[in-house]
This record gives sequence, C-alpha cells and structure tokens, in this order.
Amino acid sequence: PKLVVFAGYVIFFFLQSLVLSYRFAFSMKQATEEAQQGLRAKTEFLSTMSHEIRTPLNAVIGMTHLLMRNNPRKDQEENLDVLLFSANNLLSIVNDILDYNKIEAGKINFESVPMNVNSIAQNIIGGLQNKAAEKQIELVVETEPRLTRKVSGDPTRLSQVIYNLVHNA
Repeated sequence: PKLVVFAGYVIFFFLQSLVLSYRFAFSMKQATEEAQQGLRAKTEFLSTMSHEIRTPLNAVIGMTHLLMRNNPRKDQEENLDVLLFSANNLLSIVNDILDYNKIEAGKINFESVPMNVNSIAQNIIGGLQNKAAEKQIELVVETEPRLTRKVSGDPTRLSQVIYNLVHNA
C-alpha cells in the first residue's frame, strides 16, 4: 500500500509538472505572438506616418526653393534659409525612421557607387554651420589632402553617419 501511495504521488506530481509546463509554454507562445503583432503594428504605423509627413514636407521644401528664386529681401532670405534647413532636417529624421523600419525588416540596400568623401563632408558641414553658429561653436572640416580620388561606397549612408556624428557632437 505504501508503494502504491508513493507511486500515486509521483504520478500526480509528474502530471502536475506536465500541465504547468504546457501552460507556461502556451502563455509564452501567446506573449511572443502578441509582441510580434505589436512590432508589426509599430512598424506599419511608423512607415505610414513617415510617408504621410514626407509628402507635405517635400512641398514645403519645394515652395521654399521657389521663394528663394524670386530675389527675396535679405531678411526674407535668412528666414527662408532657416526654413529650408529645418525642413531638410525634418526630412532627414523621417528618412531615418523609414531606414530603421527597412533595417528591422531586413530590406535595406546598400549602394556601391563612386563618391567624393571630401565633397560629402564639406556639404554636411556647410549645412550645419548655422546651427553651430547659434551655439557659438566653431565648425571646421579638415579632410585628408591625399583623399582626392573618389572611393566606392554608399553616399547616402555615409552622409547619414557623418551628419549624425557631427550633429550629435
């Protein structure tokens, strides 16, 4: 009788552990599916919002360029420069969000084209000069004089990296 009771307890505990492990596995699977669904919803939302913001932003940039061609007064030109710089910064942020979503989805493509690193650095520094001046920071670009030839790479990604490094500095 004691052996039967002991065997009954062992079987009972074994079955209980099976039930608990099944419940745990089921809960874990449900939580994983919900998390993945949340990530998909977030990615879809960010992509949609980025595209929706980019359309009017491109119109703002285009209209700013048109206004700059109409020989504005000096004070208007300064305001248009600030507007254009800010709109381009916002467009850059929107593009970063879209790139992030592409990276998450594994759909980002890298180019390999001839590019001039000095020219890219000069353009980025030129675009950030106003922001640096506002903060009373001297922003100077120094490039390797021997780097005169074009190199092969992705100018968009290189621009993003250099811009983010300089902007965050």
